[in-house]
Amino acid sequence: MEENKNMNVLPTLRPTLSRRTLYGTSNGSSTPTNRPNLIYRKAKVTGKSLEELRSSNVPVPKFRGEAVFGVYPVLEALANETRDFFGLYIKDSVRSRCNHDERISKILEHARVLGLPVRRLTHSQFDKITDFQLHNGICLDASPLRFGHDVDDTQLTSLYLDNVLDPGNLGAIARSAMFFGCNQIVCSEGRGPSKITPAMSKASCGALECFRVTRVPSFTSFYEILKRAGALFIGTSDAVSARKFGKPAIELEALEVEKEQELVLVLGDEGSGVSNEVMTNCDVLLTITSPSMRKTSINSLNVSVVAGILLHHIATVRQK
Repeated sequence: MEENKNMNVLPTLRPTLSRRTLYGTSNGSSTPTNRPNLIYRKAKVTGKSLEELRSSNVPVPKFRGEAVFGVYPVLEALANETRDFFGLYIKDSVRSRCNHDERISKILEHARVLGLPVRRLTHSQFDKITDFQLHNGICLDASPLRFGHDVDDTQLTSLYLDNVLDPGNLGAIARSAMFFGCNQIVCSEGRGPSKITPAMSKASCGALECFRVTRVPSFTSFYEILKRAGALFIGTSDAVSARKFGKPAIELEALEVEKEQELVLVLGDEGSGVSNEVMTNCDVLLTITSPSMRKTSINSLNVSVVAGILLHHIATVRQK
């Protein structure tokens, strides 16, 4: 009976939250404490409730900013100096790796140059500070990342994200963008995250520390700026949906672009997709056809996977 009681801890305590509460929009937050994470797993393993874990008497320092956690987010934040820093926290076991782990040695060297205090914390303290995120035993006390507001109309490739809220997806998209040389990600107010969170930075492997996500008042304002610069807006769609907008869906392999042609790749939420307003203004609609012959309910790709495929294809075409 005791085993069954422990097994029931997780489902009975899992909160029922909307996507907007989970992922954050201009009307909500996107803090680690209001989205599912490792605390549920730990609750199941230990047989404790979420309240017991969160209210444990583990002393933690008071942060002036937010906890930027994970090796790569910390490393890239310090290297790019896109935040204000107040302190570095590290586990003893992580610090002891500095002689054979270049990432840790670079982090400690950045902290020394910047004059940051370096303090030791235990694993339990990191768990509490990050609300049981995958912290890697290291975090920064730093100011939040801020949105940029100036659109760069000289970028060869830009991404416009329409209502993409999931921290994991947004982070993965930023990582692919950085890898393939796309340095401008844009969202509009009310159709994107309310802020860039440490969880997003962790999911991006630190890529979000390297450039600002630009937030514009509306898609229209962004569209007008890029159109004046001659940009081509490219959306993704299946053939049936494309016909609703009076546009043909072109196979990805058939897309040809000139090396200096400015492009805007438009990506939408997996549930509702790209809004009608945005889709109507796309010059080209691309479709990615599955080579699989199996008949299943899986008929689409994760938005971050689509971003990676498109960015890779465009980078390859430009190099020809």
